[in-house]
Amino acid sequence: MSKISIYLLLILFYLGVSKSLSPTRNHTIFVKDKYALSNLFPGRPLTIILLDVKEVGLFMKTYLQKFLIIEGFEDSTEVTVRTPKVFFEEEKKYVGLSILRRGEQSEETSFTPMPPGVLFMGDPSYGYWKTAPSGKKKWYYYRAYKNLPKLFAYGAYRPTYQMLKSARIAIKKDIPFFGLNNEFGPQGTITKKNLKSKFFKEATKTMQLKDIILRKLEAHRKTNE
Repeated sequence: MSKISIYLLLILFYLGVSKSLSPTRNHTIFVKDKYALSNLFPGRPLTIILLDVKEVGLFMKTYLQKFLIIEGFEDSTEVTVRTPKVFFEEEKKYVGLSILRRGEQSEETSFTPMPPGVLFMGDPSYGYWKTAPSGKKKWYYYRAYKNLPKLFAYGAYRPTYQMLKSARIAIKKDIPFFGLNNEFGPQGTITKKNLKSKFFKEATKTMQLKDIILRKLEAHRKTNE
């Protein structure tokens, strides 16, 4: 093995151990599943949006999820928790989505992944429908809730009545819904454009690092042929 390869292995080992022993592991709340997450935040109305996920540690893995908690009239709160690998792997498919909702009147909690804001759409307490020149009915929030579209990472997007109708059908069938044209979620055009999450940056960096390592290994192989 060449000296360069040994140095790379040592660096990777150091980074892995240092992350594994990070204080984050000791000071972050552990949440085993979505039901535990629901019990942790008993407020009503409530929507929880998955903002980011991160896996740290090379040998001793720690799985982190970052959530945005929105409780009706209350200020929003960001919370980072530790989770088991199974829960982590399942939920990372829904970055940018609302993964838990609880209505003000209903005792039932919905865990079906949905575009953020579905809980408040159609509720006259929060906004109103306005017919666009195209004939589509679009949802607008009152000035008191003008910050909600920013929290939902909508950008210039405005939900339509058809989107809400499709979302409600998906909720009844317990089928994850990513928007009429897959606008939301890890592959969603709106989420990727407007959600300021390290998840997308890390994915890009991982691919770039992988390409660099593969190119170096290929060059090393050709040199030794």
